[in-house]
Amino acid sequence: MTGELKIVRDGTFTLDPGAAFGITPREVWSRSFTENSRGRVSLTCNTLLIQEDNETWLVDAGLSERYEGNMKNFFEIRPSENFWKEIDEAAPEGIDHFLISHLHFDHIGRAIDYRYREKGRGIGDIICQAREVNEMRRPGPLSVNSYPTPLLRNVRIRRISGSGRIKSYLYAVLTGGHTSGHQAVIYKGRREIIYFGDLVPTTFYARLTHITAIDSYPMDTIRMKRRLIMKAIRERAVCVFNHDSETPCALLSGNPEKPSIEPVSLD
Repeated sequence: MTGELKIVRDGTFTLDPGAAFGITPREVWSRSFTENSRGRVSLTCNTLLIQEDNETWLVDAGLSERYEGNMKNFFEIRPSENFWKEIDEAAPEGIDHFLISHLHFDHIGRAIDYRYREKGRGIGDIICQAREVNEMRRPGPLSVNSYPTPLLRNVRIRRISGSGRIKSYLYAVLTGGHTSGHQAVIYKGRREIIYFGDLVPTTFYARLTHITAIDSYPMDTIRMKRRLIMKAIRERAVCVFNHDSETPCALLSGNPEKPSIEPVSLD
């Protein structure tokens, strides 16, 4: 089991365009997104399954089936009914590690659910930045409604501090920006992959000035997004966009301020 890579799609949720696009004019974002009957835009959740050296990693974890009440209704959360079927087919021995970009509800969900599944499978430990755990416990005003805090209270999280190598083929990059403890993930195996997390959630956000209004530290987002996009262009790394329903993976080229996008497959 070496160098197996797969995008596993979860379901959808929605955001208000004001939160999703910030200062970007409607005339611009409406070319790429359509509002639903509630005036909201739909986003999907793409997770990255990595199987290397007899370990199975899931980078980000989509939506929980246990979300309910105001959170489920407000964000119109609809987890995929096929998510675990795809995971079980690709990784029948289970998930060893969940590597999480940040702890918002649309990135941690299935890791929460995993502890309720049958025993004897992968250990499913959850790894994220220590700074992110601290922010989840004391969230700022822009992210307070995005953390499923009650469901996380009894979940054990393995914390890392700062950027660095996790395995010989897997690296964490502390970016900040979207949250203070947000991290991107870089895989260096049979091909190089950059998982941006919510720095670049869809190809729309590959343009440097396209950021959400709910980024807690927007200048950090812009700074780190420029750095990682330049790296992706220079090294021809495959970029994974965790909320893009049409283009989950692409190569970037040209101007890092407004790169050209070439959809590709991980196959």
